[in-house]
Amino acid sequence: MGLNYQETMTQRVGPFGVNMGGELFDDNCYHGVRSVKVGFQDGHLVYMEINYVRNGNMEMEQVSHGVMPSSTFQFVVAHFPKEFITAVEGTSAFWPRSVTNVTGSFRLHIASGLSRMKG
Repeated sequence: MGLNYQETMTQRVGPFGVNMGGELFDDNCYHGVRSVKVGFQDGHLVYMEINYVRNGNMEMEQVSHGVMPSSTFQFVVAHFPKEFITAVEGTSAFWPRSVTNVTGSFRLHIASGLSRMKG
């Protein structure tokens, strides 16, 4: 009995910004995430900054998206590389000013448990 499988390519699907049409972002490929900083304004996510690990060592590259508000919250992967992000969770809410759905809350799942929900 043989195996039959279909190889599929990765499909880019967002996330998109709040402005009409939004902007797709793809930060490329890295070896890990050291921290994620998020900022909320008017009840939705407006900023995300990610500190990536490159080349398997602690060489960091920081990438940000959106406009940083006055208040932010940082999720830190404390015991990298033994601890790592396993999933990202968020909620969606309709935002009338942009006539679209926006991210209303954000949480990271890490190997040792959950981060606090923000938003």
